[in-house]
Amino acid sequence: MARKSIARQTAYIVTLVLTVMLTIMIVVVQWQSEKTIMDLTEINGRGSEELVTRSLTFAMASGATDIAPFVDRLKGVPNLTELHIVPANSIKPGSEAKFDAVEAEVFRTRKAQSFEEEFGNESVYRTVVPVLADASCTSCHTAAVGEPLAITSMRLSVEAAHAAVNTQRLTGIVIAVVIILLTVFIIITMIRKNILKDLFDSITQISLLAKGDVQEQPATERNDEIGDLIKSVDTMRGSMVEKTEAAKQIAAGNLSVTIPVLSDVDELGRSMVTMKASIHALVVEATSLVGHAVNGNLAQRGNENAFSGEYKEVIHGFNATLDAVIGPVKEGSDVLAVMATGDLTARVQGE
Repeated sequence: MARKSIARQTAYIVTLVLTVMLTIMIVVVQWQSEKTIMDLTEINGRGSEELVTRSLTFAMASGATDIAPFVDRLKGVPNLTELHIVPANSIKPGSEAKFDAVEAEVFRTRKAQSFEEEFGNESVYRTVVPVLADASCTSCHTAAVGEPLAITSMRLSVEAAHAAVNTQRLTGIVIAVVIILLTVFIIITMIRKNILKDLFDSITQISLLAKGDVQEQPATERNDEIGDLIKSVDTMRGSMVEKTEAAKQIAAGNLSVTIPVLSDVDELGRSMVTMKASIHALVVEATSLVGHAVNGNLAQRGNENAFSGEYKEVIHGFNATLDAVIGPVKEGSDVLAVMATGDLTARVQGE
């Protein structure tokens, strides 16, 4: 299986989390920004339409019937794509035939409408408002109060608003990318400096210990999880050094050495203690047999059942050796005892 770097995995996770979070944030902010811009555009459109309507109402109340000069003067308003004013038949006979579907609906219902649409290959915000007669209009025109005298249709370009939204969106994306890259870079740098360096050093020490290299390493001053790992590795190294030194002493015949046991689950330490005890018991048993043999007690035998494995074979070998030696000696003693009685016919039968 291919090795996976912790720094790389962390970078992937951080990048994914930041990307999701910033994407959500950008979407929400852009949606809110676009909504705010469009709301402002709508407010401006309605305000402009209200101003035009009031001005037109005042002009009609003054007896004006030709609104062309009025429209021409308003065409210089910024972002104004179209200003369309259609009088009612009461002002100019036959004019209502020029209404489009929206204007006809507004004229019929006397309720203004506003919406965004495409006009002339660009996005515009259109407001259609009825110009309703008031008391001042009835003296000049044959219309009752509240009846529509004209329909004003104003289209304001929202291309600039959309361009502003797109610019904000692009700026947000660029900022998000920069934040993600900068954050990932900082996190990876901090991980490599504060985590991976000491972690890799610990891995190196464990690899050396696996090869039997127990050289001492500098102590750490970290008090976090990495510090605990380094201290555990150092404790393991120290235990191996002590056990190695104890094994050397045992190999040199020093059975008085103390073997360190780290805990109840330290199988190596416990096994070395058992090994030392078995060797010590074997030495004691062999010494005892030698002492009895030196004192002439050749009938003494070692306790084979007190040992197991090869240790038991050693004691069994001692006992077999004594049996092989004591047989001829006993037979010789018996023959000498018979000859002491004057019977010289006694003979040793062993080979």
